[in-house]
Amino acid sequence: MRLFIALTFSPELVEKLSAAQDELRQCRGDVKWVERENLHLTLKFLGEVTKERVREIIDTLSQGVRGIGKLHLGVKGAGVFPNWARPRIIWVGLTPNPLLGELHRSLEQELVALGFPAEKSFSPHITLGRIRTLNNWSVLKQKLQGWQERIWGEEEINKVVLMQSHLTPRGPLYRIVETFPLTQTHTIF
Repeated sequence: MRLFIALTFSPELVEKLSAAQDELRQCRGDVKWVERENLHLTLKFLGEVTKERVREIIDTLSQGVRGIGKLHLGVKGAGVFPNWARPRIIWVGLTPNPLLGELHRSLEQELVALGFPAEKSFSPHITLGRIRTLNNWSVLKQKLQGWQERIWGEEEINKVVLMQSHLTPRGPLYRIVETFPLTQTHTIF
């Protein structure tokens, strides 16, 4: 099964991001948009994992979130990966948050110990779409660059989820495998 670790968002933020996608669709770019129910922040992509390893991963994630409190995340800006000259991914970003970095480092350390590869870097973002071709790119680029300082909202995140991704011809279907509450009493803004 194909697994990843993620943060999910409130219906209110998902609605704002979905409305942003609708605005960007008007630019008529050649983009595969992420379905609104699939909008999330990936903390770590695990890839194909045997069913036998799932319990080990769940136990490890339980340890990895220990000591981490609720996250208060500011969702701000928009951009593309890898860069404006060769765009592939359209995203909205997050304001820097030390606790999010601590959570990522903790999970990364635990999962590397299980044999999963370490990530080169962590750039927290929410993917809105994947650019297929550069058709109408100049119009889309202008709109996105106008959103670089746009504030989308704030979120209180109180859980991490282990998700399964099933790829279909119509796009991925996500299913929550396990939820890990962030229960520490302190929070950092």
